[in-house]
Amino acid sequence: MRTIEVNQIINREKLSPLQWLVFILGFLVFFCDGLDTGIIGFIAPALLDDWGISKPQLAPVLSAALVGMSIGAIISGPLSDKFGRKGIIVTTTLLFSVFTILCGFASSTQELMIYRFITGVGLGAAMPNISTMVSEYMPVKRKAFLTGLAGCGFMLGISCGGVLSAYLLEGFGWSKVIILGGSIPLLLVIALLLALPESTQSLIARNRQDKALAILEKIQGHPFSEPVKLVLPQTETTNENPVKIVLGKYLWGSSMLWLCCFTSLLVFYLLTSWMPTILKTAGFSTQQFSLIAAIFPFGGVIGATIMGWYMDKVNPTTVIKYAYLIAFGLFLVAGVV
Repeated sequence: MRTIEVNQIINREKLSPLQWLVFILGFLVFFCDGLDTGIIGFIAPALLDDWGISKPQLAPVLSAALVGMSIGAIISGPLSDKFGRKGIIVTTTLLFSVFTILCGFASSTQELMIYRFITGVGLGAAMPNISTMVSEYMPVKRKAFLTGLAGCGFMLGISCGGVLSAYLLEGFGWSKVIILGGSIPLLLVIALLLALPESTQSLIARNRQDKALAILEKIQGHPFSEPVKLVLPQTETTNENPVKIVLGKYLWGSSMLWLCCFTSLLVFYLLTSWMPTILKTAGFSTQQFSLIAAIFPFGGVIGATIMGWYMDKVNPTTVIKYAYLIAFGLFLVAGVV
């Protein structure tokens, strides 16, 4: 029996139809994740007017999903290890879709806050799993670029939420806009159930060799000519506690990555959540503030695509340094303008 490492099949020069399918479905999950994450910010000005509430009263509603996303991201890893990535991706996509729809029927800030919190759990759990799934199916030479490109769906989803709000908010009201935003992922759930393959690495880790072999045969386009045993990519093994390693040997690097994530998400969610309300207060119309706010995450699509391409060519750390430096300068310019 021949032993094959799973990445020997995955690392092709040309992506197979199944790999493209995983990429497209991954992009769509990111898109729906971004759509339902950002849509609450776009409908916030109309919600303030309709319910006659103040901005401080709305703040817990806008923050609830972010708290839920943190919890969802933490619990999704152990759950996917036990039940597989596909099941978690489908379940959490269904979760944030249903509870986004329920937000449209909320009658109080407390009720809306609970719905947004549960929505956030689904949003936060879906994203790391679909990101890992896409990464596992992409060839190593183009892994950073294609995984980053699929992740652009998140920013594009937020931008589309702004476009939807610009043209539908005044005519249909905030509740119908958010119900529409939650209905779109329901269609995706059906596609995921029918077409998304399971993670081959997850299958091998759970001793389901037959299903992993069937998927890899689809990728290579023909059956294996002899009995094969699949193994996971070799990694450095150690008996040390992983948390101790991160907080010891890799403390500095980990701290910098955490800081990058913290500052990026702080600025990103602050602006996407509150920019429409701030612009309305400044005197912009519904269509104007929705479209202006939609431009911000759309810029992230361009930035992530460019960064992903460069990260495959040069040191990724260097790309991150210069990206932050450029962002710092542009925020200063935006503040002056």
